[in-house]
Amino acid sequence: MVHVVVIGAYGSAGSVVADELAGEAGVELTLMDDGEPGGGLCILRGCMPSKEVLSAGAHRFQARHDDRLVGGLPEVDLERTVERKDDHTLGWAGHRREAVHDLAERPNVAFIHDTATFVDDHTVRAGGREFDADYVVVATGSSVDVPDLPGLGQVDYMTSADVLDAAEFPDTGLIMGFGYAGMELAPYLSEAGGMDLTVVEHDDRPIGEADPAFGDAALALYEEHFDVTVPTNCYEQHIEPTDDGGVRLHVEFDDGST
Repeated sequence: MVHVVVIGAYGSAGSVVADELAGEAGVELTLMDDGEPGGGLCILRGCMPSKEVLSAGAHRFQARHDDRLVGGLPEVDLERTVERKDDHTLGWAGHRREAVHDLAERPNVAFIHDTATFVDDHTVRAGGREFDADYVVVATGSSVDVPDLPGLGQVDYMTSADVLDAAEFPDTGLIMGFGYAGMELAPYLSEAGGMDLTVVEHDDRPIGEADPAFGDAALALYEEHFDVTVPTNCYEQHIEPTDDGGVRLHVEFDDGST
């Protein structure tokens, strides 16, 4: 019998691995997760809640560009947007927990609702017990990477996760990073939040791993449709508070100018 421990069983990756291995002959599974409520990063803090709030901005964008619609342009109710996001994600998370608990009803599967810690390479402690495993699957998701930027601790800032819970935004803002999360949140903050945005891009264009034509087209669309200012080929140097309660970001361009 091969014993596999899955840490992060409520998450998308962990639950998929658990579901596949549960049906394998000769496999004993111990599933672990300390989520409260459990549901995994993607459901609770990642792609699913982000799509929920993005849809509100998308509806307003469509209304703004559909000449069949008449009357005033509707505003996005941010409080209602966040409430619906929370309601939907908690429901999805409940379904995920039920699926994991159903797996644990099988004779070769056990579930431990506790934080897992490694004792050594093949021993995991959880629920007051130690489990010897042939294999350990770590599927605990990720956390926001806050940059080590001088001055950042002296100003108020929001992470991408904070944006999903916010019911109000300032008039202007800076986005550091124009990767996938930045490209998702910029239209939402502009369309639903009504913000005037500047987005810092380190390279010639966003999504550098794609064909250049894709990044160029995306950049043009964002600048045209969302009035986003995107300085390219520049890097954040430091940030400071301003006397009026805002922030000032200092950047350096590839040519050495600031």
